[in-house]
Amino acid sequence: MKILHLISGLGMGGAENTLYNLIKSDSNNNHIVVSLSNPIYFEKKLKKINVKVINLNFKSSILNNIFKLITLIKKNKPNLIQSWMYHAEFLSIIIKIFTFKKIAWNIRNSTPFSRSFKIITRILIFINAFSSHFIPHRIVSCSKEATKNHVNIGYCKKKIVYIPNGVDLKKFNIKPKKKSLKKITIGCVARFSAQKDHMNLIKALSIIKNKGYKNWQCYFAGKNVDNKNVYLKKKLKNLKLQKYCKLYGPIKKIEKFYNYLDFLVLPSKDGEGFPNVVLEAYASGVPCISTNVGDVKEVINNKKYIIERKNAQILSNVILKMFNDKNTLSKNNRVNLRKLVKKKYSIDKMVFSYNYQWKKICNV
Repeated sequence: MKILHLISGLGMGGAENTLYNLIKSDSNNNHIVVSLSNPIYFEKKLKKINVKVINLNFKSSILNNIFKLITLIKKNKPNLIQSWMYHAEFLSIIIKIFTFKKIAWNIRNSTPFSRSFKIITRILIFINAFSSHFIPHRIVSCSKEATKNHVNIGYCKKKIVYIPNGVDLKKFNIKPKKKSLKKITIGCVARFSAQKDHMNLIKALSIIKNKGYKNWQCYFAGKNVDNKNVYLKKKLKNLKLQKYCKLYGPIKKIEKFYNYLDFLVLPSKDGEGFPNVVLEAYASGVPCISTNVGDVKEVINNKKYIIERKNAQILSNVILKMFNDKNTLSKNNRVNLRKLVKKKYSIDKMVFSYNYQWKKICNV
C-alpha cells in the first residue's frame, strides 16, 4: 500500500519521532510524508532512508498550498492518508471533500483542552471533534488518557483504536555509567514550553540545594533548553543553580545522553499523550520520576514515583527518595525496566498494529 502522512511539522518532537520510527521499521508499505511547516530535523532523517518528503509551509500561503496538496494527492494516488496532530486532522477534512480518500487520524496529545493552546488550535480541535464522526475511518490514539479526554469533548469513540508508542530497542541500550561521574545525575528531556513545566523541576532542585544536598547534577536536553534561553539562565542564576544544572539543548544522539543518567524526571503539567522519553529511558535502563500525565501510569511500574503536577515540594521529596533508593537504582532493576519495554512497547508491536489497522481500512 501507499500511505501519505500529513503532519504539522518535522521538528524534534514525540509525534515526529514516532512517525519516523514507524516508517523506518515498516517494510510492508510505501510512505510519503507531507509537512505543513518549516522545521526539518526529521525531514533530513527521512530522506536518508529514501522516504519522499514534501514541505508545503502552510504559514506562507494557505489557499495556494491546499491546492498544491490536493494536486499532489491526486498525482500520487495514496491508498490512505494518515494525519498526525490537530492541524493535519483539520486539513484532512478539506482533503476528504476534494479527493474522497480514505483517512486515518492520530491523536498525540492527552489534553485537548490545554490552556497552553492558542485560540485557533482550540477552535480546530472542536471542529475536529464534530468531524470525527464522518471524516476519518479510524482514529489512532497513543494514550488511554487521551482517548478518554477526546471522547469527552465529542470525538467519535467507535472509531478510536489504541496503539501505544514503540521504542527501537536496537538504538537504546543499557550501558554502565561513566566512572568519572561520581555525582548523582538527574536528566530532563523536553522542549522548552509551558506544558513541560521546567520551572517546577528547577524549583524542586532549588529546595534540594537549600537543604544542603550538593552531590548531584541535573542535565537538561531539548529544543530551546540551552544557553541561548535567557529566561531559563536567569532563573538558574537567581536560584544559584548554575553549577548544578547544565543546559544542552537538542541532542541528536539522545541514546548516549541516557547512559549518563542515574534517573530521569518528567515534570510536565499537561499535554503528554504517551511520553516517548519514559520509554526511551526505560529501554536504556534508567528509572523515572514523572508527574501524573498522559499514560505515564501505564509504564512506570513503581507508583511512588508518579506524583501530582505543579508541586515542587513533593517533587523535591521524591527526588531525594530516589537518591537513596538502592533497589530502584540497582543493576537488576535497570535490566527489568528494559524487559518491560521489550515485552509491551517494542517498535515491532507498534508497526504491526498500524499495519493491521491500515489493511482493515483499505480492505487489503
